[in-house]
Amino acid sequence: MITMIKPSRTGAPDKLAWLSSKSGEYTTKTEGQLAPWILWHIWTARNNLVFKDKTISATDNLSKALAAAREWNACQQTEAPMKRALPPASTAATNSALIKTDAAWNENLMVAGLGWTVESQQGTSSYSTPTHHVRSPLAAEALALREALGKCQELGLSRIRIESDSAVLIKALKSGTSLAGLYGVLVDIVSLASSFECCSFNWISRVRNVEADMLAKQSLAVELALMAPPTLV
Repeated sequence: MITMIKPSRTGAPDKLAWLSSKSGEYTTKTEGQLAPWILWHIWTARNNLVFKDKTISATDNLSKALAAAREWNACQQTEAPMKRALPPASTAATNSALIKTDAAWNENLMVAGLGWTVESQQGTSSYSTPTHHVRSPLAAEALALREALGKCQELGLSRIRIESDSAVLIKALKSGTSLAGLYGVLVDIVSLASSFECCSFNWISRVRNVEADMLAKQSLAVELALMAPPTLV
């Protein structure tokens, strides 16, 4: 499960994430309100042991989790959105590079193929890469978008228009809200986006995202073939 957590590449601080209620709010009032605190303190205890050679007993760890849960329930603070603002949206499509991203995901092996295209005045380029320990299709979509932004930065592009067929991801980026399990990746996306002169995130239908979809599926297929055990003759 730990390997499914995708950490930030830009140094985003650790953050607690909650399971959502039916209303969409993230709160400790949802089922299993104590479990996140216990898991969080197990995680921080693990980091203290690995990086600081500091051991914390199970009893102390549980006490800290209980105290933190009580403090949270007393304060009932709402989750703050991502603070860093996105750059101005690009309005002139002719002056912006067009980037389309997509992902393909294998649920059984938790492997994803990421694909994206970059269309600029210099022409159209295609990119793809596989990645492991991906917990959901939404996570795969977010990782594809992050990789595409990184490539745009490498190419020295200054004005970009990002298009994805993941409505949930685009909505989260436009509203500045976080998604459970994807905090670090979303912070990276916003951080990368802020380095461009102009950047906009836009939803498109799957019909308009065929090339990126094909690149993602091809990348996933190749990776699964490489992972398959050899056949004995």
